[in-house]
Amino acid sequence: MASHFLQLLKVVLCPKKLNLGYQFFSSIKSFPKSSLLISGERASDTFIVVTPHLDFDGRFADMVLLENNIKRRRLNLCVSDMKESWDFYKDWNEKRIQLQENLRKVGTRICELINIEENEVKKTEMENLQRYKCLLREDLQNVKKNVWSMEDTVVGGLLKLPNILHSTTPDKEEVLFIFSSENGKEKHNHLEVGVKLNILEFQNKFTYFLKNKAALFELAVPEMFIDHFVGKGFLRFSNPDFARSVLAEGVGIAPEDYSQLFLLENTEGNNDNLYLCGGASLFPFCGYHAKHSVPKQSLPVKYVSSGRQYRPDTSSLPGLYSVNQSTSVKLFLATYSEEDAYQNFMLCVEYLQDIFSTLGLNFRIVNQPPYLLKSWESSRISIQVFSTFNTVYVEVGSVSLIGDFVSKRLRMCYSDKAGEPFLSVVSGTINTQTLLALCLERSSNDLFIPSFLSTYMMK
Repeated sequence: MASHFLQLLKVVLCPKKLNLGYQFFSSIKSFPKSSLLISGERASDTFIVVTPHLDFDGRFADMVLLENNIKRRRLNLCVSDMKESWDFYKDWNEKRIQLQENLRKVGTRICELINIEENEVKKTEMENLQRYKCLLREDLQNVKKNVWSMEDTVVGGLLKLPNILHSTTPDKEEVLFIFSSENGKEKHNHLEVGVKLNILEFQNKFTYFLKNKAALFELAVPEMFIDHFVGKGFLRFSNPDFARSVLAEGVGIAPEDYSQLFLLENTEGNNDNLYLCGGASLFPFCGYHAKHSVPKQSLPVKYVSSGRQYRPDTSSLPGLYSVNQSTSVKLFLATYSEEDAYQNFMLCVEYLQDIFSTLGLNFRIVNQPPYLLKSWESSRISIQVFSTFNTVYVEVGSVSLIGDFVSKRLRMCYSDKAGEPFLSVVSGTINTQTLLALCLERSSNDLFIPSFLSTYMMK
């Protein structure tokens, strides 16, 4: 039915030119069904965890802006075809609603006739209404099937639309701040130094062991950052390491996109897969607030967590720079407006700037271009420390402005007199293994430890 309907859909969309929208429909036809958006056809045997807020009318309201956003992100999406598909879905859904209303009116009229005395006029009208009711039910059933097919194909494909870019996001990397105070000339291969000092055994990006001071370093760095952010009003959190498909899609990852998460369990049939993400990631925080409303007077909520982070996509640099498992610090902040979110976004950048300045390593703060952003990010500012061995700046941390993109998909709200508007979100990450590699490059006879960090090493 779905395959036949897609062929019909192409013809109806453009009877004069059958290939209009062909590229878009061909791509979504092969997509796995969404676990975030459950169509009516699957609702009877699939538990609906959350119903996302679909604001595609708002997204398509300014086609020039949306097409420019897609172009700047360097994504292969045809916005005009997607809009036509959405309009076509709305037309069919409107037919479904109208048929349901007509069926309701017929039922009401039949109930009225039952209470009227028997006569020839009543008998004729009742027979006509019963025939009309049967026709309406048959038409409604057919229209429902078509609408459900489009929910799995058209609407599911539209969930690929990324977040709206913030006005401050530049087309090219924009350096906002540079810190340069180091005078040392040490520039060693961090893997060789780690072996020499007997603090690192590295086999591959999946398997490595930290020993002695390197192990203490891994424990001290998160404590240093957490101590600083707790002093700024952040609440310490401990998160699970796993995420289900609905949560991954809610954040913005396409179904069965294994480039950003490790798949642990593939439950074929209902797409309810289990992924390994780590407690120091965005997913568990979003899961905590999904289908949840926070009192406005409690905003902003600010959390900080340390733990593992698992990433299939890693740096092109070797060694600890590209490991799939790392110890990280994760920041999560949610507030009531885009303006307040941006202010807190810049505050988090300032907090990280202060911490890295005390470490004394040469670093810079860079506003990242659209083509480097994740689909859920509106803007991202990167904290990059200079690698003395590779002679390049390497990202150690970042702060992301997400806005209400994820909140709408997972129904993350706050309570207000006007209703339950969506939370505006900011997140941040600091990677311990990358910082360790940079310190190893600056080491010779002992692990180089910044003086500010050394106090946490002794705790």
